[in-house]
Amino acid sequence: MDIRVSEFPFMAALPKREKCKIRSYIDLWREMDRLTKEKGALLPAPLCWRILHVSRQRLMQFIQEGRLEAYNIEGYWFIPDRAFTEFVMTARKTGRPFNTQGAI
Repeated sequence: MDIRVSEFPFMAALPKREKCKIRSYIDLWREMDRLTKEKGALLPAPLCWRILHVSRQRLMQFIQEGRLEAYNIEGYWFIPDRAFTEFVMTARKTGRPFNTQGAI
């Protein structure tokens, strides 16, 4: 859907600051729409860390390591559902890693 701010009749009566806000909301909506079309449904990060039973910090670590694809939009993290499903299906070991450094 291609929306032009000037198409809204109420825009003419708004102050310039309000017009800028509405333009930024529409731009944000377009970005979300583009990502959804390219990557599928976008899951919010809080939902993902609850499903995985991990902390927010651990989920962010997965993202920073490149193990989980994510997008930051206006300070909120979103994870494509396909990437999340793929991540969930991969086998992960639980617990502390085994110490291979000459434990005595």
